[in-house]
Order: sequence, then C-alpha cells, then structure tokens
Amino acid sequence: MCTYHGILEEYPLISIDSFESHNYTSTMFFISHIHMDHLIGLERPEFGRYVAKINAPIYMSDISKQLLSTIPLYRHLVPYFKSVPINQPFTLTIQSNDPVQAKKKEGADMESLKNTLSSHTPNVGETIVVTCFGSGHCPGSIMVWIEGQHGNVLFTGDFRLYHGQAKRLTHLHRRRTDDDDNYIFKPIDNIYIDMTFFRPEILHIPKREVSCVALILWIKGLLADKSNVNFHFKQSARVGYEQIFRALYDSLGMRVHVEQSQYEFFSCLPIIQECLTTDPTTTRLHACRTPSSNYTQPCSLFRNCDKPIRILLSIMWFTEQISASELLVEYHEYHSNFDQNLSRRCIGFQDYGADNIDTNFQDTYVNYRLCYSLHSSFSEIVDVLKTLKPKCVTPIAAPLTTMMTTKRLFQIIDYFIKDNSTEISMVTIRNLNEKMQRKSINQQIQLKHRYESFETKLERKRRRKLFKEQQQRKANDEELDLGIDEERDHHLLQRINSLNESIGKQIQTNSSTKFFRCM
Repeated sequence: MCTYHGILEEYPLISIDSFESHNYTSTMFFISHIHMDHLIGLERPEFGRYVAKINAPIYMSDISKQLLSTIPLYRHLVPYFKSVPINQPFTLTIQSNDPVQAKKKEGADMESLKNTLSSHTPNVGETIVVTCFGSGHCPGSIMVWIEGQHGNVLFTGDFRLYHGQAKRLTHLHRRRTDDDDNYIFKPIDNIYIDMTFFRPEILHIPKREVSCVALILWIKGLLADKSNVNFHFKQSARVGYEQIFRALYDSLGMRVHVEQSQYEFFSCLPIIQECLTTDPTTTRLHACRTPSSNYTQPCSLFRNCDKPIRILLSIMWFTEQISASELLVEYHEYHSNFDQNLSRRCIGFQDYGADNIDTNFQDTYVNYRLCYSLHSSFSEIVDVLKTLKPKCVTPIAAPLTTMMTTKRLFQIIDYFIKDNSTEISMVTIRNLNEKMQRKSINQQIQLKHRYESFETKLERKRRRKLFKEQQQRKANDEELDLGIDEERDHHLLQRINSLNESIGKQIQTNSSTKFFRCM
C-alpha cells in the first residue's frame, strides 16, 4: 500500500499519487495508476476546488485517464486530466505557487502583502523534461522520470519488473561519450520506489505468466470431468488481473462473466473487453459482483451451480502465511491463522450462513488461492537498485514495521546501492536475516500440516532435502543467490500437474458436491 505523502523533495510543487490537504501547495499532479491507495483525496470537493482555483493539471497515461473518467467520483476533475505520451520525453513548466498565499503562510503583515500584490506578475517556474513509461503493474500504470536543474528523479509507482528488465529502460540510458555507441545509465539523484515486498524471506515470487499457466492447467483438468463446475475469481482491485482473463480466453476459448458496469469500464481496452461477457449462461468463468449484495457476492448462477469453486487472486496472504513458494493452495477459513473476524472478511463470511464455525462444516464454496503478484519480489527490487544505482532511495511503499524496522530497511538498501569496484551479486543470509521477525514454531507446524498434503512423497523428500541444505548454508554463512530461478517455476508447474491428477481421482470416486479433500 502506498504510504508516501506524494511531494517530491527535489520538486516540491509536484505531487504524485497523493491529493490530501498537505498537497494543496503543489501546482502540478501526476497519477501513476488508478488503484485506490494511490488516489487518496482525489474525490474530495476541497481538492476539486483547489485544482479549479489554480487550474492545476493532473497528468496520467491515456488508459488511466479513460478508465478514471468513467468513475462518477472523479468526473468533476475530467477537465483537468491530461494524457501523457508514453516512451516519449516532453517538456513541462512548473508554475510557481501564488506568492501572496506563500507570504500569508509566513505570517507577513498587510503592507507587505499589498506590495507583493501590486508588484506581482505571473512568475514562470522551472522547466523540466518528463518521460513516462510502463511499470508492469496494471493497465495504464507508469513510471515518471523527471530531469531538471534540481536533479534527476524516478518515481516508480507500484511496479513489477522481472530480472533483467530494468536494463531495458532505455530512456534512462546515455552514451558514455558523443562518439561512443556504448550506453550507461543516467545519474539518478533519487528513486521513489515501491518496496512492498522488500523482505529477504520473499526472495522469489512466481512470474505472472507461470501463475497463468498453472491456473489454466488446473482448470482444464477440472473441466475435462464434464461436471457442472464453475469458477469465480475474487479480485482485490478493480484492475490488475486482465492478463489472467486474456490467458483464459486464449487457452480455453471461454469468456469471463462480469457485471455490466465492469464490462463498460473496459470499453477503452478492446483487447480486454473481448475476453469478458455479461451473459453468465455462456461460460463457467466468473469475476462478477452483484449490485444486490453491494458488489460483494457473485451471480446466482455461480452460487447455485453443483460445484462452485472460488479462486482468490492474491499475493499478500502467501507472503504473510506460507511464503510465495506455492502457486495454488486449497484454503479454509477455520484453518486460518488470521484473527477470526479478519478471516471472515478475507473470504466472504456471508458464504457460510452461520455465526459459529464448525470444523466439520462443509463450505458453500471450495476456496483456492492463486499466488499472483502485481509487485516485485525482494530479488527483483534488488536487481532494479543494482542496475540503476541511484544516489538516494525513498520508499513509497515499504514492508510493515512489524516485519522489518526502518533502520534495517535502509541498512539493506545501503548495502546494494553503495559504490563498490566489484559488482555484488550475492548477499549473506546471516547479515540480512538478523533481527527479522519469524513465525512462531506453532504456526510453522500448523502451516506444514495444512499444505504438505498436496505434495507427493518424492516432492516432500526433495523439499526437506532442500531445506536441510539451506539450513547448512545459513550455518556456514554462505551466500544467497538472487538470480533468476527458472527451475523453481518449472517445479511449481509440475506440482500443479500432480494436483490435477489427485483431484481427478477424487472426482471419479465421489459424485457428490463434496469432491475435494478437506485439509
């Protein structure tokens, strides 16, 4: 979640992704993407009045502009929305703030204000060069690169870049010399960066493409049974999961059912709208939310089918509960380590139809969680820092302080951005894991018991061997590889095939709706 106040230290008249009262001194605004935690304050009438008073532009990608313009909360701001070109540098002039208001804040007397008012002429501010390019987070998401006399600044917004992709940010390149075709990165004075999963224990997160392949393999296995099984995809945000819908449509030829408003919402993205339908009878895939349930429940066709399976598209739960080393797990509320009330909200407690949970009670839905991340892992963030080599790092979203202290966060950051003659590709486990919070032993035992049932004996033996090797390396203070882990992704897909075989056998031997094993 975005926790930064939005004001750029180098250019304090520019605010990005924050529109609260403390941003009312800015004369220029940017929106990196349209997730709600990056739009706080945008809907408020007082912000609308402030923008109208100074005629402040609000810059964003054209996709974000079109999507945001369809939401009633923000329609009064449409005249101030400005589309930015993507991958093309453009020039902006930062307008100075009203000098009268500035002097009032300083407590100036009336005579001084009169002199300021009478002598004031429109004051043209600094000229900057801005380049916006995709951040890989969701449709319309951008990074903002600013070059000016007060320094070069990169605001990443939320992003997902895989290993090596930071090198492809060509707008941050410059030639070593005028007659040299070799490129180096431009100096970055400050990078405002998404560090949501900047924790060593979240070393790797499966690529989204791998998660999509795993999901498709699994669904294909269930659809082959010819039973009346339907799937509902529960999303944590209105945008960000379109890659899944596109992959499902391309592989299965089946559209995803959504409500009419969501279908119209994507009218500016035909490649996405093509994958959607408003007719629930033509598909077994759903991402719908009914108005009668205040947009919390799927359509009645899904709720009343013989075998309703709900798939929660998430990453936070994996990182907090079992680490992002699994792709797909069966999930039951009464097995959760969360507070019971929180668990009810997480998976929709209305589905259970009772105030008290009985561990023998069969859920209305069979619930699964798919590990699908819109944010980069620890090793991917490290790759960005090591590639770009910024002079200063400002987190716009950081790990919870219960997981990592602020001091520890910046110790790790400094480790990777410090200037060494030899490139660092490893980091010692002992140094990084010092003072990191760990799950209690009881929790670890519970989690182990709950999720091991998906493993074959061979897989369990292999995992235990790997764990022993990691413990030995840790004891010897050996180094942790931050490189690409293609073998891990391949192994995860093999696990899905094993899961499909197991589920297929259960379906064949049980014709009732309770065809999944309860863990």
